[in-house]
Amino acid sequence: MRTLRRLLKSLLAASLYYSGVLHLLARRHLRRRCLVLTYHRVMPAHRRRDCHSSPAIVVHDTSFRKHLELLTRLLPIVDMAGFLDFLEQPARYPRGCCLLTFDDGWVDNYEYALPLLRERAMPATVFLPFDYIGRNECFWQEEIRMRLTALLNGGPAARLQAEDLTEGEVKQQDDIEGFVARLKQQGYEHIETVRSKLRAVAASEPPPQHYNRHLNWNQVAEMQAAGIGFESHGLSHRILTRIPQDEARNELQASRRLLETRLGTPVRAIAYPNGDSSPEIEQMAAEAGYQVAFSTRKGLVDPNSPRMALPRVNMHEQAGFSRPVFLCTLLGIL
Repeated sequence: MRTLRRLLKSLLAASLYYSGVLHLLARRHLRRRCLVLTYHRVMPAHRRRDCHSSPAIVVHDTSFRKHLELLTRLLPIVDMAGFLDFLEQPARYPRGCCLLTFDDGWVDNYEYALPLLRERAMPATVFLPFDYIGRNECFWQEEIRMRLTALLNGGPAARLQAEDLTEGEVKQQDDIEGFVARLKQQGYEHIETVRSKLRAVAASEPPPQHYNRHLNWNQVAEMQAAGIGFESHGLSHRILTRIPQDEARNELQASRRLLETRLGTPVRAIAYPNGDSSPEIEQMAAEAGYQVAFSTRKGLVDPNSPRMALPRVNMHEQAGFSRPVFLCTLLGIL
């Protein structure tokens, strides 16, 4: 069914693309608007097999190259300073513009996205979760997927342990993603309990493989020298609407202060972890000194968009595996 759906999507997108209809729609739809694209992870297809992230945040490097080629012809690519200028003076961008953003600061941003951006001298902005940069740790989602996968591949006894630790929810590989999604709705105390139990069972497990880690500060410095900007993604990557307000305020304030000290440049923007905010969180972000804040709500930015809850368009492999499908996704057709 998934293969058939992908085929039908490809056929529809190709017919619109090669007829020229999509390009006409794009020029009209993007005029004096900014397309803010959200990427997370960029990697070769063979590396995807070893990655423990959700498919919803992974793009193959070959697809990313196609995206950049199409965007170069479609829109001016701006950095954060250009984006802020667009908000104040949209008439200077009659065709519209595009801001490339990356959430989480994964090491593959350095390994695979950076070389492709360098080829075209294209700017981008990476939102960093400060506490994870330069540390041998990964997010709880990746760790739990990694440890459950190891148990399921470890023989009958280990598979029974996986089932027991998840209260019967995980019996096979396909169950893991649903389990993680449900766990995400629980409090962080419960999540830590589950993670601790998994660590105790697999105490001899090595640290996360490097491809499930985040950038280190040397890589950040090299990317910064290549024209990549860095902004805040909080401290701990906890969802701000699910923690006490004083902790949320500290996430906003301290991440900005620490990043500015480390980078030596102003931090003007934040991407809310998971894209979640509330009127209270948005007010805190403004009070913390951010000029703009980004959600994961889908849409294009115009000068009237709420500065503390700006929309973006999330990109993953199924949304951009070909140029026609990519352009359809940008326009909200598929």
